Formats: sequence, C-alpha cells, structure tokens
Amino acid sequence: MKVTKSVKTADSITTGAGLTITPEKSIELSAALAWRHLLASAHERTHLADRLADILGPHWHVSWEDDHLILRHQEITADSGPSEARSVGGPKGHSYNVICDGRRICAQEPGEPDLSDSLAFTIAKIAKCLNWLKVEVQGSPGFQERFRWHALHEADFYNWTIEAARVLKQQRPANIDWEGLVEELEDLGISQERALQSHLRVLLTHLLKWVYEPARRSKSWRISIENARDEVRELLDRNPGLNPKTTSICSSAYRKARRDAASETDFDEDAFPPTLLWSYDQVMDDNFWPSAENDVH
Repeated sequence: MKVTKSVKTADSITTGAGLTITPEKSIELSAALAWRHLLASAHERTHLADRLADILGPHWHVSWEDDHLILRHQEITADSGPSEARSVGGPKGHSYNVICDGRRICAQEPGEPDLSDSLAFTIAKIAKCLNWLKVEVQGSPGFQERFRWHALHEADFYNWTIEAARVLKQQRPANIDWEGLVEELEDLGISQERALQSHLRVLLTHLLKWVYEPARRSKSWRISIENARDEVRELLDRNPGLNPKTTSICSSAYRKARRDAASETDFDEDAFPPTLLWSYDQVMDDNFWPSAENDVH
C-alpha cells in the first residue's frame, strides 16, 4: 500500500477528527464507485461489517449507521462478556470511534501508544478491505509511522519482512536474541520466495506434460494449469515485492519441473529442453497453451 502525507485541510478540521485517511487522487474515482456499489447492496454491507468484525476481534464493534461504517473500540474486562463491553473513554469520556463515509476514514487520535497502534492497525484493515491501495494520511508523525507499518504488512508481506528485519538489526537492546529474531523474520520472507517457486514448479510441470503428452490432455489438466496460474497471481498480490524476481525464480523452478515431468511421464529428463524456452509472461498468459511443434523445439 502506498502511503503519502497530506496537509490538514479546512474540510477535515470541520469533522473534528484528529486523523484522516483518504484515497489518493489516482484511485479516488474507483474508490467512490466501489463505495456506491457497496451501499446499493445490503448483503455486501453486512458482509463487510462481519468480515471486519472477524478480523479485528471483540475489542472493536462494527456496524452501519445510515451510509456510514462505524467502528467503536471497546474494553473487554475479565468480569464482563462481549455484550457488557464498554467503550474506552478518552478525554472528557469520549469513546474512540472510527467512521468511514466512502471518501475518508476519520478518527480522533488517542494519546495512549497501545491504543494508537490498535487504531492504525484497524484503519489499515479497513483500507485493505475497501481496496484503497494508495492513500494519504493526516495525523501525528507517530501515527503515520504506525499506519505505514501496518499498511505495508497488509499490502506486501514480503517487503514487510525485509523492512522489519532491517529495523531489528538497527535496534539491539541487551538480553534479547536479536540475531535469532532477525533470522526467523528473514526466513519468513524467504518462505514466500519458496512458495512462489513451488507454485511455478507445479505450473511448469503441467505445461511440459501438456506439450509432451497431447493424447492425454483433458479438462482436468487444463483446470490444473489454470489453478496453478491463479495460485501464482494470488501469492504475488499478497507479496508484490517478489515481482522483480519472477523471471529468475521461474527459471529456477523449471529445473525441478523437468525432473517432475520426467517422473510423471514416459520421457527421460533429457527429453525436455535444458532451459526454459518460454518467458515468464508466456507461462502466466491464460491464452498460452504450448505445443511441441511451435513452442519447444
């Protein structure tokens, strides 16, 4: 998620909100159209509220009031159930509410660091659910940093792991195994690369079998290829930081795909080209169905 700073406007001041998240100009129109579509469907409105409630847990109550999405932070005490939860009081007893009207997400910024972080996490989740991938943030520098951190986690987990590892390396208090923690975090990023390679390996294996065993082509084979492409796209949607590495990871996956194809067909591994002859874009093209005559030799 791209996050840019914005200056406080007179319009935002009239709301009384201490912070505001708005979609960037480049997506403002699409965001408005999506919001109108959402308001037109009672089912979609309920689905969004339920989805956010599941994500955020019992400390946040999610509801619709007219055309506004309202989220209220609640304190769950040990001797009270969710139905008895009370709103956390701020200055003069005001509760912490988050209001979204489709054009912006507004809230009063709390002074407590823990609640401010919870608020940043909550608003990042709302922006993600609304598909606001590019936003402008008005709020304190501390809140903006917290929101940027959570927004990056939502939009690009791979780059989030890299950034988190970098920050941890710069902060080394005593009595904490920072090296081990950094290694674990870096491994999370590497695991996303391995997952991408695994999906591409499956896809390339299917494509090789499609080429070399045309008599066995079937609807299920076609669906397997389409599903593998979808798996790759979904992983990259969650981890766009991997996009620059797709070509090299695809080439690496092909070496293993040759062995897999050999084990699943009557052909020896040497029967398949030693290097990948297709580009990554071809491999991922839904209209690309290679044949031995045109695409292998």
